[in-house]
Amino acid sequence: ADPAFHSEHGDFAGETGSANCIWQFPDYQTTGLSGPSHIFVDAGSRPDGSIIDAEGGLWNAEFGTGRVVRYLPDGSVSMVVKVPVRYTTCAAFGGEDMQTLYITDATVFAHQRMSKKRREELPEGYAG
Repeated sequence: ADPAFHSEHGDFAGETGSANCIWQFPDYQTTGLSGPSHIFVDAGSRPDGSIIDAEGGLWNAEFGTGRVVRYLPDGSVSMVVKVPVRYTTCAAFGGEDMQTLYITDATVFAHQRMSKKRREELPEGYAG
């Protein structure tokens, strides 16, 4: 699981247990993964890497869906970023003002199985 921490509360959110769920461990700093937990959100897909933004929103890359979803602290979806690759794996903020969202993907591993037509449809600069 790729952990994401809420710095103010010491919470941990990670992809453990059910393949479609992101779990929250409110006492993570004290008890780690053995402490109490509950489902933060049932993503309905395969959650992968997560990060927490300055407003407490959890950004999760959904593997196999070509998107990154931002969840509010109550678990509701506030934003979906769709990308032209299928296997998103993680997100990160960067740039001088930390306002640029970077998204990694594992499409390079699926590239050898893609048809020539599909490879030609990929955007300019595609690294996979």
